[in-house]
Amino acid sequence: MLTRGDDTAIERDTITVYEERAELWRDRRPARFLERAEGLGQSLPPGVVRADLGCGAGKHLHALGRPVVALDGALAMLRLARAEAPDAWCVQADLELLPLRRGSHGGAWARASYLHVARNRLPWALAQLHASMTAEAPFVATFMVGDTEGTIPDDDFPGRFFACWQPDPLVDVLEGAGFKVSAYDVGEEWINVAATRARTVPDYVGDRMRVLLVAPHPSLAAAEHGLVAADDPLWSALIIAGAVAPDQSPLDALTAHGIGMTHLVKRTPSRDDEPEEDEYRAGAERVQRLVAWLRPEVVAVVGRAGSLAMVGGDAKPGEQRQTVAGARVYVVPDPTDLSTPGNVDDVAAHVRAAIALS
Repeated sequence: MLTRGDDTAIERDTITVYEERAELWRDRRPARFLERAEGLGQSLPPGVVRADLGCGAGKHLHALGRPVVALDGALAMLRLARAEAPDAWCVQADLELLPLRRGSHGGAWARASYLHVARNRLPWALAQLHASMTAEAPFVATFMVGDTEGTIPDDDFPGRFFACWQPDPLVDVLEGAGFKVSAYDVGEEWINVAATRARTVPDYVGDRMRVLLVAPHPSLAAAEHGLVAADDPLWSALIIAGAVAPDQSPLDALTAHGIGMTHLVKRTPSRDDEPEEDEYRAGAERVQRLVAWLRPEVVAVVGRAGSLAMVGGDAKPGEQRQTVAGARVYVVPDPTDLSTPGNVDDVAAHVRAAIALS
């Protein structure tokens, strides 16, 4: 299993390039898309913390306004950023292990930084970004368009790792991570994305997960505070099933146990605004693409609405004859669904049975 201490060698090589050639990079690279950074900064009220994630030499920090966090993995870059903007709060950190507390900032800028994160680890990285932002906070980012993943032969700073994206898969990942994409434009080289941090729960998924747990939609408590056993019957069921320990998080479930989590409908509905059938159908299509990409062995679909969308018909709890993108399917009763006669202990037993298939 992937652990929080793991490093990706190619990404370490990328940091090394920036550490060794920071000044040359600063001198060769102009501040691209400066007007977008200015637009983000001007959209935020005074006093709201904003973050430049992968700030490099700090050429966008003045445009973003204040107070601003300047975060980068390379110490040499942060020294240049401090010289550029002495009042910026400089933080050396990995985009995949953000040291930012929950809801600590109200806007994020990421100019060509997440393109150094491997595709199958981008959902993980964006889940942490989602947690660190306030609800409805803007996120403006630039990705490289294409199909390449790895080093680029004609790179003028050789040795760097790049993960390029096509627009549709990128939007899937962003929406799965809990961001509402309001606009994006695709040029010959770049995909510029404007999004907001939705009031929801991000996907906790990765390429090493054995089981993908698919819940109907987030609860309000989970969307506000994260998955907490006292507020979320499904998370309680996972603990009772022994799938996770009481002091573990969804990220721990993924990294230590290979259990991923997503929701068919990403928005958090109110009591008088329950999801419609077409929302579940669209969510099922997104989850099918997710399964085809990351290849879990088992898809555990929670509740009647989920089973209707994913496998069709009124499926009974248990393993199904149908598969989803080659993965075995198990229907788990929903402990929050009054039409399903299953309490948390029953759900826990089904969760154990689903995990046992992997």
